[in-house]
Amino acid sequence: MHDGLEGLLADLADRIAAGDSVDLDALPAELREHPEVRGLLRFARVARALDRHQSGPALAMGTDEEATPMPAQIGPWRVLRLLGRGGMGEVWLGERVDGAVEQRVAIKRVRGASPAFVRRLLAERRILARLSHPNIARFIDAGVDAEGQPWLALDYVEGVELVDWCEGQGPDLEARLRLFLQICAAVEHAHRLLVVHRDLKPGNVIVDREGRPHLLDFGVAKLLDEEAGDTTLAALTPAWAAPEQLRGEPISTATDVYALGLVLCRLLSGALPASRAGGNLASLVAELGEEDTQRPSRLARAATGLPYSPERLAGDLDAIVAKALRPEPESRYGSVAALAEDIERHLASRPLRARVPTRWYRFSRFAKRHRGMLSVATAASLAVVLSLGMALWQANRARIEAQHAQAQTVQAEAQAERARSAVQFLLGVFAPVDPFARDAASAVDLDEAFRQALTRLDTDFAPESLIALDLTREFGNILGKRGEVEEAAKRLDAGIAIARQRYPESPELALLLLTRGALHSQQGEYAPARAVVEDGVRLLRPLAARYPIELGEGLFLLANLDLVDERMDDAERHAREADALHARALPAGDFRHAVARFNLGMLLRHQRRTAEARPVLEDAVRLAEAARGPDAAGLVYMLDGLRGAAQALGDREAERAAAERMLAVAELHFEGDHPLRADALTEAGNIRLRSAGDPEGERMLREAARIFAVHSHPYEARAWRLLGMSLNMHGEWARALSALDEGARACERIGAGYAECLSAAAERVTSLARLGRGDDALAASVALDALIAAEGTHGPDTGLMADEARAEAFAANGRRDEALALFDALIAAYSERYGAEHRIVLTLRERRDEVVDVD
Repeated sequence: MHDGLEGLLADLADRIAAGDSVDLDALPAELREHPEVRGLLRFARVARALDRHQSGPALAMGTDEEATPMPAQIGPWRVLRLLGRGGMGEVWLGERVDGAVEQRVAIKRVRGASPAFVRRLLAERRILARLSHPNIARFIDAGVDAEGQPWLALDYVEGVELVDWCEGQGPDLEARLRLFLQICAAVEHAHRLLVVHRDLKPGNVIVDREGRPHLLDFGVAKLLDEEAGDTTLAALTPAWAAPEQLRGEPISTATDVYALGLVLCRLLSGALPASRAGGNLASLVAELGEEDTQRPSRLARAATGLPYSPERLAGDLDAIVAKALRPEPESRYGSVAALAEDIERHLASRPLRARVPTRWYRFSRFAKRHRGMLSVATAASLAVVLSLGMALWQANRARIEAQHAQAQTVQAEAQAERARSAVQFLLGVFAPVDPFARDAASAVDLDEAFRQALTRLDTDFAPESLIALDLTREFGNILGKRGEVEEAAKRLDAGIAIARQRYPESPELALLLLTRGALHSQQGEYAPARAVVEDGVRLLRPLAARYPIELGEGLFLLANLDLVDERMDDAERHAREADALHARALPAGDFRHAVARFNLGMLLRHQRRTAEARPVLEDAVRLAEAARGPDAAGLVYMLDGLRGAAQALGDREAERAAAERMLAVAELHFEGDHPLRADALTEAGNIRLRSAGDPEGERMLREAARIFAVHSHPYEARAWRLLGMSLNMHGEWARALSALDEGARACERIGAGYAECLSAAAERVTSLARLGRGDDALAASVALDALIAAEGTHGPDTGLMADEARAEAFAANGRRDEALALFDALIAAYSERYGAEHRIVLTLRERRDEVVDVD
């Protein structure tokens, strides 16, 4: 017997460990409300439930068939053989009795279930049936057999369990991660439908012959738990359970996140955390708080047969598993999608959410991501040189102003001093790289120098000083263009907050606002972009004589936002004003002359004034070539604009030439998985496949879709749409439908209301119609019309594409008059927009004639 409160707690723990049943009401008053007591009692409840439900034999696949006679039939299913047996019942392989559809199912029959369980099963089968995902074994049906026992029928998946598949196939690290992403996609789908699995483990993942994982038993654990009368008890597998399950606490989607962390750990390292290796439930609960410190990279050192070094797990993958295995549910990933996103970020060599994003870490990820495109030293050198050039230019401008504006001498000298400070700061950045300005021990490369510059920006200047605001703007701009968006936004927002308080009507605030607006636009955040850009332009207008170039850049930003909002008159006014400012203020040969002409040309294109836009865009290309050479990276955008103008005018040769040159420039500057390379692959690949049926074009479009998917970029939908459209044009309806189905899956992530997703859905209707699936085509067309009614068309062409899809659906259903009326309306609309001889119009006429000729 122990003394005092601690002694009473120890005695209680001893009783629970011995298997005694403990009633809360029978405990001394001082113990009843004690949090540790309640925790011990919850643990005791879990332990008893596990003992009760796992006292039967473990599931033995295909053994001991004599224990239960094989029924001839369960519900509408003919029983073929026993798949397995466990403490809760048997699992049988079955097929439909009527033979109308060839379908095999796994039938789980639950022994000893109560009438309440049966009622819940029949009530919740509709919810379970909604789980439709390619990586989930579908819930087919449920009912009660002739003996009164409830049963559930799931898709039968022929394959092997996850761990066995890995040991047999030996997939590399990337293959394991991509397989795990498929598992995450299935779990996230279920979570969106408010279904938590509760018993995720490798044994519930079957990998088929094609290497696709399928999750079993979704929703079954919930039904069994409620039958047990307690949360997460009946179907719980201790080695794969989350802390809250083992403690008898409420569960959530975070419970599945924890289990996925354990699955990932096992998948990568070949082992579970050491605390999970034994079978002692009490010791497992005692060590729950330490599991997020047990790294897969260390566990893998004891594994044999892994086709990669354990060191490859160190860093990112250790951090991902650790975050998933946090003992507190609120400290884990907020969703399975967030966990999957970090896996994708690792695969793309991007910074993770799972670790503190130090500058060095973020820059090291950038370096790895772009090692094929550009050395980090070169990138850092360019960034620093650009900033140094800006500082020197500011110094020169300040000296000129000091000479010619005597009335503003004090202000000009202050500006000159700021510029001199900026120059000294940036020259100090270069000092460790200069062999004559440092000793051997202090040598660093340019990337490290850039990292040090960011650190010094925080330490060398008072944050409210004007020089600090100048440098914050410059470095924020550089970081944004390097893809370090979060760091850029954080710095710019901090600078704006200081400037609003200390310098509320200053040009410094205006320039910070414009830089932040550009970053917002880059991320597709158009409403906040407009707010800050309009504010920045307002502040710069009275200072146009001193800041004509900056005001012009702000007006171009505003014009682009006008185009997004379809405010065409405002867009033209702002663009022409910006163009005039730049024409007067920029020195001859400056690349920004080309950018100004490009912006004006794209404005004209958006206004459907393509014939006027084309020479302006050609002028932009010439100016860019003169400023930076024929292979300048900035030509990627300009050549794409020129390609689009040629396409709209029906000039196929010019369209092809611009696209091929765009691809050559992109391949030169943006190797690997860079989105701009994917843009170029999309356009050039589409033309090759569309015009000549070149299989290389199909390969390029698929590669573009893969790259866009790596970045979760919405243009993935565009790549799949163009592939499907080109295959439709060549009469390969089935292959087109397959590609467009891929696009539809991408749109589940992107958002079905996105313009490219609406267009892809319209193209998919055409594939269905031309395959003779008239009913499916009409249903898909009706669904598309409903989506457009809810979301809008996001552009007039999308609405016309939907009308063309409806015409095809009508034709496939024999409703020829309705189809012809729609084709006539489409021909008139496209003729007015592009001209009567445009290829779209000619194609529609040919298709109309085909419909007329159908008997």
